[in-house]
Parts: sequence; C-alpha cells; structure tokens
Amino acid sequence: MILSIFMSQVLDFGCAEGKLVKSLISQETLTHLEELVGVDIDRNLLEENKFRIQPLASDYLRPRTHPFTVSLYQGKHCLLSI
Repeated sequence: MILSIFMSQVLDFGCAEGKLVKSLISQETLTHLEELVGVDIDRNLLEENKFRIQPLASDYLRPRTHPFTVSLYQGKHCLLSI
C-alpha cells in the first residue's frame, strides 16, 4: 500500500471489516487526511464492525488542526454505460 502524507480524502471499497479504515484513522503521519469513506455491499458486516471507526480516548490527546470525517456506507460500485 502506497500512501501520501498529503492526501486529504480516501475511499475504501470493500471495507466490511474496517481494518484499513481503522489503520488509516490511527496513522499519525496522515495529518492532512480530512475525509475517510468506506463502502461495502454487506450491511450486516458494516453493522458488526462499525465500532472500529469510533474514536478512542487517546484520539482526544492528539487533536487535529482541521475537521476529520469518517463515514461508512452500504452500497456497491457499478459501471455506467453511456
């Protein structure tokens, strides 16, 4: 996985277990990250694993200088035929 410390938005398709989402949330080097969105087709897995994106008490010890939003959505990607 290649990450830029200057990226501001990340979209994770197939995020059901939330491991990548949680990993990115906890990266101290990604200070410019403003929005993190996870999308998965399986609503049940999203519900079971949404606890992974909840802030920990330690997250409040290192406050960010700008807003940071984490969202999970149920859905799938599709091809648009024109």
